[in-house]
Amino acid sequence: MKHSTFSFYVVALGAGLSGALFIPTLSLFLASELNVAAWKIGAFYSVNALSSIAMSLLIARYSDRVTQRRPLLLLCLFAQALNALLFIFCRDYLLLISLGSLLNACGSAAIPQLFALARQTRSDNAFSAILRAQFSLAWVFGPPLAFWIVQLAGFTWLYAVMFVLLLSVTLLAVTLPPGERLASATPAKQPDRQPLGQNLCFLMFATLLVWSCSALYLIAFPLHLAEQPTLSADWSGVLFGLAAALEIPIMLLSASMLKRWGKKTQMQAAMLCGMMFYVGIYFSQSFIPLMLLQIFNAIFIAIIATVGMFWFQDLLQHRQGMAATLYTNSMSIGVLLAGVLQGIITTVSPLAIWPAACVLLVMSLLLITKVDNV
Repeated sequence: MKHSTFSFYVVALGAGLSGALFIPTLSLFLASELNVAAWKIGAFYSVNALSSIAMSLLIARYSDRVTQRRPLLLLCLFAQALNALLFIFCRDYLLLISLGSLLNACGSAAIPQLFALARQTRSDNAFSAILRAQFSLAWVFGPPLAFWIVQLAGFTWLYAVMFVLLLSVTLLAVTLPPGERLASATPAKQPDRQPLGQNLCFLMFATLLVWSCSALYLIAFPLHLAEQPTLSADWSGVLFGLAAALEIPIMLLSASMLKRWGKKTQMQAAMLCGMMFYVGIYFSQSFIPLMLLQIFNAIFIAIIATVGMFWFQDLLQHRQGMAATLYTNSMSIGVLLAGVLQGIITTVSPLAIWPAACVLLVMSLLLITKVDNV
């Protein structure tokens, strides 16, 4: 059990690190290596997001029917490795947006399948919280490492590092438990009969709005810093990394306090912290206040990322693949929604992003109050 627990943590860290290397540098790769127009970069992100949502839902539906989940996880991780291999050699936009998006879509299902396998193996909130914290840890040092590799050796070496990393993670994932408990504990057709009820719908929409706020922050914050006379957009990387580092202990504390403070209470508190964070950004014009505000941001994201996942899994106890996928897809849809909102809101005023984020959180808070605390 100890060996498999360690393997879960390393696989999660490796999968998270591959994303932390890939995502922040993708737009730079498309602009500098392929020399494509700005609208093609946006189209690339949109196609990747939409294909990932569709493919992960298909894989989730299939995964809740099979007797073993591990082979599907291995397939998804290997697809990610093949995508990195494609980026090493290919500089053709059409091939990358077609075959690359397909491989990325298959690979994107690896994370929800990993969480589903972990929940199926150990129904332990502390274990799940530590597993989720691996992704925050990866984002602490992943983006600076990615830009350092690109500056030092170029994109080919970055994707070569990703390929070796993902291949190693895939081989390590072979040692994970096969995930057979679901098939033995429940009848074969029971997962498909469990309805997506009102509680899940309210939670899904609430989570979607929350991740829209988070994505708005990631898009707009560097631009906000660049417009301040005493600040620079270069500081955004430092503040992003600080928030990710603070999230880790908060995730662990949040999981340990679930018996005292339930999921609904923690989620409501997180949204209030999110509102305080966005209001603080609106009024802050120097680095120190923005650095202190990251405490509220870390509480906001850590609880949503940890307790939010638990809530989905508890509502769909016999469909862990679908539960984890719905949660991660709420993040993907939130990013798409944020991209649209950002373009509309900034035509009014760049500062209007932060009041708009507060409005979205109020809507999310109202939706959460309608979800039963299970």
